Amino acid sequence: MSPEILAQDRHYHCRKSKEEISKALHSNEKADFIFGLKQEYERYKFHKLLISECDEKISEYLTNHIEKRKLDVDIKQLEKKPFMRKKQ
Repeated sequence: MSPEILAQDRHYHCRKSKEEISKALHSNEKADFIFGLKQEYERYKFHKLLISECDEKISEYLTNHIEKRKLDVDIKQLEKKPFMRKKQ
């Protein structure tokens, strides 16, 4: 898509004009900028992967912890003596 078409879809609260956005969207295609951008994108993907692995471990831990707590509560409830009123 051309930068001009993309600039037309800007949010109405955006302070920059369509011309400024269009100008910013034009690539200068310098090799060092492209290389840096590629490195940052790879770093982003790597961190996203690490975060998803952490989320899985947290989910696994919480699931196990909740199941263990349910068992503990069930056992404690079985061990409790029934409540009896004091005779007057």
